[in-house]
Amino acid sequence: MDYLQQNFSVRFEYKVFLTDDIFNPTNNIFRDFLISQQSDAVKKLFFVVDSGVVEHHPQLQKQIKSYLENIPGFSLVSEILIVPGGEAAQNDDALFYQLVEAVDKY
Repeated sequence: MDYLQQNFSVRFEYKVFLTDDIFNPTNNIFRDFLISQQSDAVKKLFFVVDSGVVEHHPQLQKQIKSYLENIPGFSLVSEILIVPGGEAAQNDDALFYQLVEAVDKY
């Protein structure tokens, strides 16, 4: 049998910023990053948050909304999706499709 064998690689780089209390109004790291990504079109921001994180930080959703209110060129979608954490969530088909549908919706 004749065949062609091919391969390719994709180089991908990104920065990792280390910070505490990222949605504190005095912390500009995320704000500065977003502003550096601005374009003519308004960009939507969709947050997916682990339920354990929300449990330990009950004000997080409010902080996210407040932090993003005054950053021009970005719009927070109406829903912050809270998902279960842990190993089970990583293999949950229903959760996968819920995420895909939410991304498609927004």
